[in-house]
Amino acid sequence: MIKDEDSSPLPAFVIRADIEEQRKDFSPLFTKAQSDLSMKVYLRAAAIYNCRVFRNYRENFISVKVEKPNVMDKNSDEAIALNEFCLENGVELHPEKKNLIYRIRRT
Repeated sequence: MIKDEDSSPLPAFVIRADIEEQRKDFSPLFTKAQSDLSMKVYLRAAAIYNCRVFRNYRENFISVKVEKPNVMDKNSDEAIALNEFCLENGVELHPEKKNLIYRIRRT
């Protein structure tokens, strides 16, 4: 399982194939409501942040990764509204050094 495209020595097409395989393996573990919620978070994040945004299925959660968001974007009214939406819907926010990761846990 590949965790980060930038840190992997493998070509991008191999990484994307691995991610697609994970999606096929893990997506049946989640309810339609959880998948729909992850898509809402993904679409909102993609509209707000001027950077790459990924939605990945993991064994225990669905992650929406915002890769290296701009500081101005992180402090925008839209980003604050997204964070409030996530709090209301039980989506966890895990800020890292350079990335933001939203997680929808499997129930």
